[in-house]
Amino acid sequence: IKGSITILRHGAISSSSIREALAKNGLSDYFEVSDSVRFTSEKVSNVAPGQLIKHYSPNVPCFLVNVSRQCQQNELSQEEKATLAQSVIIDYGKRLSDYEQHVLAYRDLSVDGDASMAASSVFETLRWSERIQGATR
Repeated sequence: IKGSITILRHGAISSSSIREALAKNGLSDYFEVSDSVRFTSEKVSNVAPGQLIKHYSPNVPCFLVNVSRQCQQNELSQEEKATLAQSVIIDYGKRLSDYEQHVLAYRDLSVDGDASMAASSVFETLRWSERIQGATR
């Protein structure tokens, strides 16, 4: 009889990481790992936040920076500088560090590009970004 490990909610440890750990310790023949992640409609009341499709949404509009703009050496336009002057940058691996001098606030989730470190502080960092006076994005 095999034991069962079921992933109910995505987190820092993936199902493939669990499978790898089981295999590394000679236990993969004894356990079956499966995913059963489900989301609940936002219209349903009294549901834990982690079950909603929109788990956490900061009260400041968020944007992803296109990879073509990361670490770009081109001069910023006046419009871009004005936009950045009202912005908070949440970075990963120093990809946007060239823009730090132009923004209201800057924080790097992991200067070294450590995904586990970044994942452990992303929600706190989003909450931090909401507290920056004058931030519009």
